[in-house]
Amino acid sequence: MSSPVATAVEPRHKPSATAMPASEESMVVRLGQLDKMLELAGEVIIVSSNINAISRQLAVGAKVSKVSHDDIRDLAITSSRISSDLHCLVSNVRTVDMSNLFVRFRRLVRDTSRRLGKAVRFEVSGDEICIDKKLSEKIYDPIAHLIRNAITHGIEDEQTRTRQGKDPVGTLSIRVFSHENATVIEVGDDGGGLNQAAIRDKITEKGLINAQRAAALTEEQLYDYLFRPGFSTALSTSAMAGRGVGLDVVRNVIDQIDGDIRVKSTPGMGTTFSLVLPKVTAVNISDALLVRANDCYFAFAISSVVASLSVNPSQVSTVTDRGRSILYLDRLLPLFDLMEVFGERPVVYDDQLNIIIVEYKHKCAAFIVSDFLSPQKIVISDFDEGLQAPGLVGTAILSGRQMALVVDLPRLFAQTFGFDQLASIPAASDSYEADEPNLKAETPEAIMQGNEPESASEAPALTDMETELTGSGQHDSEFLLEVESMLSDFNRELLALDENRDKESAHAVFRLAHSIKGNLTMYGAEEPAAMTHQLENILARIRHQDQDMNDEVFGVLFDGSAYLEDTVAALLKQQPVPAAPERLLSGLTGFAAPQSPKVAQDPVDLDSTDITLDAVGQFHLSSRRRAGTVLRQCRIDFSGGDQPDYLLAYLILGRIQRVADVLGSLPTLSDIEGGLCEGSIKVLISAQDLGPEVLDPLEENLKRYYGVKRLVVTPYA
Repeated sequence: MSSPVATAVEPRHKPSATAMPASEESMVVRLGQLDKMLELAGEVIIVSSNINAISRQLAVGAKVSKVSHDDIRDLAITSSRISSDLHCLVSNVRTVDMSNLFVRFRRLVRDTSRRLGKAVRFEVSGDEICIDKKLSEKIYDPIAHLIRNAITHGIEDEQTRTRQGKDPVGTLSIRVFSHENATVIEVGDDGGGLNQAAIRDKITEKGLINAQRAAALTEEQLYDYLFRPGFSTALSTSAMAGRGVGLDVVRNVIDQIDGDIRVKSTPGMGTTFSLVLPKVTAVNISDALLVRANDCYFAFAISSVVASLSVNPSQVSTVTDRGRSILYLDRLLPLFDLMEVFGERPVVYDDQLNIIIVEYKHKCAAFIVSDFLSPQKIVISDFDEGLQAPGLVGTAILSGRQMALVVDLPRLFAQTFGFDQLASIPAASDSYEADEPNLKAETPEAIMQGNEPESASEAPALTDMETELTGSGQHDSEFLLEVESMLSDFNRELLALDENRDKESAHAVFRLAHSIKGNLTMYGAEEPAAMTHQLENILARIRHQDQDMNDEVFGVLFDGSAYLEDTVAALLKQQPVPAAPERLLSGLTGFAAPQSPKVAQDPVDLDSTDITLDAVGQFHLSSRRRAGTVLRQCRIDFSGGDQPDYLLAYLILGRIQRVADVLGSLPTLSDIEGGLCEGSIKVLISAQDLGPEVLDPLEENLKRYYGVKRLVVTPYA
């Protein structure tokens, strides 16, 4: 059973008095995490009360006794623990696991491989790893581009692989794992690998460097050229992807989230792209090492600090045209005065140089400072709008009301070396290290451009309905969040249906489509709901075996799912609904079937007709009775208004299932799905606890949002 979730939004029928700002985004939060937050908030109140009591004692001139001194020390320790726990908890609340992304990638691999006529085996691991929600939104496009590249230009066709003695089915894998303070995502294939000779030839052909220097490039330096704009070794590019084409866009997105991308390739064996991502983003609390340079204090992200040491000035060497350097662990590192970098007078020192060595993008540099202070957590405050300080991201208030300048390592390195010289900085190591140089990540919009299989058409002007939804601020995020969650299950079940082609999977996909349509209708997104209804009709014919399950029909279903994902994402951000792709519209038209006239049926007399349970329902009923579980029968009368009765009945059943198990209903679920319901339903439910604390909120919810006029709950004999 999935964990309960809480949302702080209201549906559209009864909008809340306070509108959600258009820039706000929503996500589900587990109740257990909220409970822990409340517990920590309670501890904060207790600590604050004790501090106020001691403050009042000191205000009246009371001496600080040993007991008070011990109390102050204990409060400091407790406060430090609470702040650390709260920081970790808030960071965890913002995370989502990779399983939803993996479902989308699986669908992408399926579509791309089939369109190119290649047999590809998709392997994943690490879907239980959680990453920040902002990261999950930004990394889909870069990884999707790498996947298309791998299938299009990395993995050979079956004939070529057979001639080379390989498995005719290529393998594409995504592996996610945690390493220290970073999350690593590896996208690998067992294709032909990168052609190093072709890359060197292209470098010299473009006049980037001469042939002699190109021949001396290390593997890492060579592959770095793949990420230059417009650099490609492909003889031809396709609408799907181009190995090397667009990789500059991939790097730009990864750079924007302060990550790193690395490449390993073996000719004839395959290529692996490794994305190294910071674990924490958009949270303005960080562990930092504080240093003093003259009269200024600076904060460096602790994860970017390689070492701090004191050396004799005689150990500093000067290389002509390259400035000062220092030898550290048999590596010659460039040495700079931190104050000179910011255009101030040099750091004053006596007989010893204090040096901090920091790392960015697995490159190292050393900076002269005056003194090292103890590491501590800091709260980062952004500079005021319009104020920019090269190499700095903001300020932090220290104890004693002192202020520290927070170093922005990417800009510091760029300012110190220049962007074109970063590649020449000595590498720190070949192992994965945490890349968190920027204590507070910037969040510019990461827009993937070009080299996409199908470019989205320009967004149409807002319709009246869309203006109401996106402009009022009273949007029903709860319905959309449910659709967002259901779409993940829809994709998963649709992939299962594609693989198994069985009736049980068809039922599961159909019911999810039905629920998605219902939520979109309740939200007021009529056009996406109508499109979902067309998908639902196709699925209904599949489960009744009136429609063959072929690749064409699955192509339409997957295209429809992708469109719904884009639509829900736009609505949650209060943006215009995207236009449906022409391929989807033509596919739906091609699979449209004439509607059969419904056979008129007499309304079911709920007062004189009992709920009939099938064999499975009877089994569950017997087991509930043996366990002593509470059994209740609910009679629900409602008025649909603008919504059809069958749709409201279906949604009402879904709400009831949140608090109890539904053993049966009248009309039956299949009759409701078929549109046979007229303003009333009878439901048999069971639950461990069905007291007023459960039933009263349920009744209020149903009456408020679903037009329920009467709810009568009676014991079930």
